[in-house]
Amino acid sequence: MKKLLLALAFLAAVGLESPLQAGFITGAQAFVSNATTSVPGNNINNTVFTLHFITLSGGINQTGDYAGTAGAFTNILNVATPAAFVFGNAVYGTFSVTSVLNNSLIPNISRTVSFSGVFIPGAATFPGGLPTPGNLTITINQARTGVLSASATLATTAPGVPEPSSIVLLGTFGVPAVFGWVRYRRRSKVS
Repeated sequence: MKKLLLALAFLAAVGLESPLQAGFITGAQAFVSNATTSVPGNNINNTVFTLHFITLSGGINQTGDYAGTAGAFTNILNVATPAAFVFGNAVYGTFSVTSVLNNSLIPNISRTVSFSGVFIPGAATFPGGLPTPGNLTITINQARTGVLSASATLATTAPGVPEPSSIVLLGTFGVPAVFGWVRYRRRSKVS
């Protein structure tokens, strides 16, 4: 009986440890818009922007699972209804907004919109990838009258999981407690 309980405790600890972060897309990706427009007149004070994003590659522009990936897509951002914004495409992956963290305008200079949400990786770019929580920040600048520039950063992390030290702590105190309880039950039945 003791060996069976020990084997079950070991399998539970090993089983909890291995699949926790499998498939989550972690890291950060920088994007630049090679054509940012708004009507009328490409003005930062407008509320609707068409953004043609491409991934920036290498170095600090791509970290973690984003390293070596590439994507290009066009999205329309309406800052009057930012929660309806969807970033990306089916091939690269899409970021769906769950909340708006920041939606600010410095008149005639820049606009920043930050979101929290879920990145759903495209199967072609991230095979086996799972939906992963993250943050997306888009910054649009008025470079000069009639000229806009934009960039974005997508950062994702796996959902919180128990640390290995928590599993060790459970094993340190949980397994002896189970053995003590089994031993107590056996003694009370014998008496």
